Amino acid sequence: MYCLIGCDGPDKKVDETNKYVPASEELFAEIVHMDSVMFDAFNAHNLEKIMSTSDSSLEFYHDIDGVSDFQRNQELLGDLFERNKTTGLRRERVPGSMEVYPIKDYGAIETVLIDSVMKKMENRTAALPNFYISGKTKTGDGK
Repeated sequence: MYCLIGCDGPDKKVDETNKYVPASEELFAEIVHMDSVMFDAFNAHNLEKIMSTSDSSLEFYHDIDGVSDFQRNQELLGDLFERNKTTGLRRERVPGSMEVYPIKDYGAIETVLIDSVMKKMENRTAALPNFYISGKTKTGDGK
């Protein structure tokens, strides 16, 4: 199972006093890579690439909209990209905010702060959502 949880929240900053140290540099590097692939695809509004990086068991949990499955996420992202062809919609990972926690015999949980940028919103949103990503390890499939 692969799930994403998005929560809107108040402006946040990375806490420099409690510096995160990954339990596994190898796992952290792998997750950073896959996260970058997804971000690049999102910022290019490349729906096909985004969906190809996700397993069909994908679930997205949103604090306001609830849960949506792989198919519904594909529809929602397609609608989002269609509505934002000219807004400059893109998402950027807040530097230093990513943390990855291994789950024995399963995979990992990633936490990250995301900043959405839109030209028509004075370049920044009012809040930085938290994303919690839980992924089950599957070897060799790039998901």
